[in-house]
This record gives sequence, structure tokens and C-alpha cells, in this order.
Amino acid sequence: AITNIGHLAAINQFRVLLQTEISAVAGFDLHFLASWQISMAPAPGGGASVGKGLGRNLVSSIKPDAAFTLRHCDGTTLLFFAEIDMATEPISRRGKGSSLIGKIERYASYFDSGEYRGDGEQLFGHSFRGFRVLFITTKDSRLQQLREQIARYGDTHFVWGSTFERVEAERVLGPAWQVIVSDDNGAYRSIREPY
Repeated sequence: AITNIGHLAAINQFRVLLQTEISAVAGFDLHFLASWQISMAPAPGGGASVGKGLGRNLVSSIKPDAAFTLRHCDGTTLLFFAEIDMATEPISRRGKGSSLIGKIERYASYFDSGEYRGDGEQLFGHSFRGFRVLFITTKDSRLQQLREQIARYGDTHFVWGSTFERVEAERVLGPAWQVIVSDDNGAYRSIREPY
């Protein structure tokens, strides 16, 4: 039985919002893969990989809710991973269970390892020099809690957050996103900004 229908519907809702907006904005192309569409080829050279998701050679691989690229007509292509937070997972670690902080730590390791370059080439046919992780959550209070918890970690400028309400009101490409890092003032930005 499928137990996460609300989460799957939220991933599709985000995809529809993004696709609808991209189709109305000149000069951008979108390539979107939901979690169930992301499949990785065997490790290069036939070697065994540690994990089954992205960053398979890391101790803990990543299984994003979605991966997508935005390509501007000037040739700039940006890589994004989306994490849909339905407020069912704790923000910080409690015991051995999953947490949003744990996901951010895995993305930081993935960023530092540079494995995203090969994965990006395999999934999208493009070599990237960075990425952003977009956390879309349920309420402003949850987003603020996430900001406070992440402030304890190092450089997380690649983590951006918003709520579904703000994304719907301001548009995905509009000023709907906060950089989730301790030295940011909380201003809302557009994901179109280069990294």
C-alpha cells in the first residue's frame, strides 16, 4: 500500500507550479526528474558503489524528492534538488531516525565530494559547478525553526527554503526563497540568481 500519497502529491504540485511558470517565461528550459524517475547507471569501471542514490560513493547517499535544471537562453544551466517537507520528519536528530539536518549534512558531503558533477552529467548531460537544495515546507514557523537549527552548521549557502504558500504567491522563479544560513538576513530571493 502507498502510504505517502500526500508527499507524492506535493512533489507533483511543485512540478506543476514550476512547469507552468517556465512555460510562461521566455528564455528558460526545465528538465525535471521526480524521485521515482532518478535512476543511476552502474558505477564507472564496474566498481561497487556504497549507496543507491546520488553520491553513491559517500557513506550515506542522497535520494532527493526531485532533481531539476534550469537552462537560460544564454547557456547558463543551474542544478537544483528539491526536498518537500510535510512536517512529519524532525528537524534535528533524535535517535537513529531521519532528520532534515541529517539530509543537509548529506548534501554538504555531496557538495564537498564533487560527486554531483558526475551525477549531473549522467542525469542531465551537463557538468555543473554547484547546486542548490530547495526545502519547501508547510509553514513559516517551520521554516524559521529550520533556519535556527541550520545556523549551527558551517557554510550552507546552497540550502534555500520556502513554503508552498509563498511559492504559489510569489512564483517559483520569483522572490520566494530564503538562503538558510546563519549570516543571511532572511531576505527573499529568486532561484534564478547565479551561484
